[in-house]
Amino acid sequence: PLHEFLPRPEQVHEKVAEELGFGKDVKRMLARIDSMHEENPMLGLRGCRLGIVKPEFTEMQVEAIMSAAADFMEEAPGTANPRP
Repeated sequence: PLHEFLPRPEQVHEKVAEELGFGKDVKRMLARIDSMHEENPMLGLRGCRLGIVKPEFTEMQVEAIMSAAADFMEEAPGTANPRP
């Protein structure tokens, strides 16, 4: 569900807003989060539908996976063997 990808309001501060492209505008980030609120998340955007409607979430997930893989390969070179 969409809400699992969004920060909770108490987690939002200037540093988070800046890292996520809102500058230091915490109020604008909170308004954007609030605009994505779903009354019943179980009937709303889930799985692949979320990626179609909000492609930035798919981009964020791919970036996080690739970053984690790169970190792993730097920490343990030679241990990651790609499979066909």
